[in-house]
Amino acid sequence: MKCNFSCIFLVTFLFLHEKVTLVTCSKGDSSWIFQRCLSGCLHKNCTNMKVFASRQPLSLKITGWHCEDECKYTCMWYTVDAYQKDSQQIPQFYGKWPFVRFFGIQEPASAIFSLFNALTHMMIFKFRARVPSVAPMYYVWHSMAVISAHAWFWSLAFHTRDTAFTEMMDYFCAFSLILYNLFLFFCRVVGTQHYIFLSALFIGLLSFCVRHFYYMAYVKFDYTYNVYICSCIGELFLSLFLFT
Repeated sequence: MKCNFSCIFLVTFLFLHEKVTLVTCSKGDSSWIFQRCLSGCLHKNCTNMKVFASRQPLSLKITGWHCEDECKYTCMWYTVDAYQKDSQQIPQFYGKWPFVRFFGIQEPASAIFSLFNALTHMMIFKFRARVPSVAPMYYVWHSMAVISAHAWFWSLAFHTRDTAFTEMMDYFCAFSLILYNLFLFFCRVVGTQHYIFLSALFIGLLSFCVRHFYYMAYVKFDYTYNVYICSCIGELFLSLFLFT
């Protein structure tokens, strides 16, 4: 139980910590320094896309950096330099702290850690060789590994290239992982032999998950709402694990 609790706590903490930092309002991209630089860069470099494409490195093409993205990245560091020369604190841009990209990867360290986390969860295949398939929690833990690896894969994609789609998938997969942890708790405590109860619980959680996805994707991509829901569910199952 200690090992399981520690692993789940670590995963939840990392995801929630990441999401909370994204909620913070940005100051850098709304500054007149950044906006003036961006306007000039777009006018100078993005009027002839053939010229831009011919000069763009292959690594940036593969990772999907468009001309506007290039201008935002260039102007971000121009603004950072201006703030530092004026002895001001480095601001955030679009809700995120500035990072030096590496071969088109926006956040190299976070991307590497996400990759290692995904690979760690794939160690379930060693578990398959040592535990018989008739074990009570066999398929529950397999599902946990697949959902976790999938979540960390999209975390890798998001930290590699921050787009609206990768951000949405990162949030959705993190939410599904947190929600599945709650289901896993009841499987562990109640027992997998109680099919009717677990089936009803699974359908209920799945319905709630679909509703959450629909709201975030088609109604409003609300950072505060997402963090609040994830925090409540996370605190609930962590409390259940801790006090049972």
